[in-house]
Amino acid sequence: MNNTVKTTLYLTGLTILLLLIGELLGGMQGLIIAFIFAGILNFGMYYYSDKIILKMHGAKQNHNTKINNMVSEIAKKAGIPKPKVYIIHQNTLNAFATGRNPKHAAIALTPLIINTLNDDELKAVIGHELTHIKNYDTLISTLSATIAGTITLLTRIAFYTGTGRNNNNSTSKTIAWIIMLIFTPIIAIIIRLAISRSREFSADEGGAKLSTPKSMISALETISQGPRLRKGMEGASHMYITNPFAANNITELFSTHPSLHKRVQNITRLDK
Repeated sequence: MNNTVKTTLYLTGLTILLLLIGELLGGMQGLIIAFIFAGILNFGMYYYSDKIILKMHGAKQNHNTKINNMVSEIAKKAGIPKPKVYIIHQNTLNAFATGRNPKHAAIALTPLIINTLNDDELKAVIGHELTHIKNYDTLISTLSATIAGTITLLTRIAFYTGTGRNNNNSTSKTIAWIIMLIFTPIIAIIIRLAISRSREFSADEGGAKLSTPKSMISALETISQGPRLRKGMEGASHMYITNPFAANNITELFSTHPSLHKRVQNITRLDK
């Protein structure tokens, strides 16, 4: 399934959910309001989801000349325009890319990854993220992160609004809201899982070719040994080069990233 089809399905799914919430809250009037809101939201999602994600991460534009030059050099080698470069202040060794296409793209790096990796490893990480941009992975990953967060937020708002009304607060309606509250996080997980793990293999290969396989493997191994977040935007975990959150059996089951072992195996075969 190509990225255009996935984008259409994501936005259509969000529209259907909004219409359902609108109808449950306000009948036909709520349905009309939800339809208008869905149109505005879908437009915003497509054109501004990258800015939303960067804002939610508290990203600040990078002013490190060395990093900017490094990104320029690798972008030229990859054959794409230089993306904007941002810094996100998290206590993890991580990076992600965002944007709807190579002409409207950005990458974000944590200070810890910049200060920990050597230049060759950092070039591999940047190459990995630029490959995501070149392959148009960033539109899908950014949209899915924004939609996953939006679904959870909207249904929670709708739940408290709907159950708080006196005129339509029937037992059946309350049960419907409870079911939605339980199942919408599952929907958000499914949206994340729709992003193929193969895109990470492809980005690893791109990073290895834009630097060296040895540097890409070394970077992934160093990142995997770094600190993990206990809380944050878990709906955006698939955007990072590795999952920034502390792992457990459940998160491993629903992980959007292949295991480190499989990623290293995939890169190693490039050297043969």
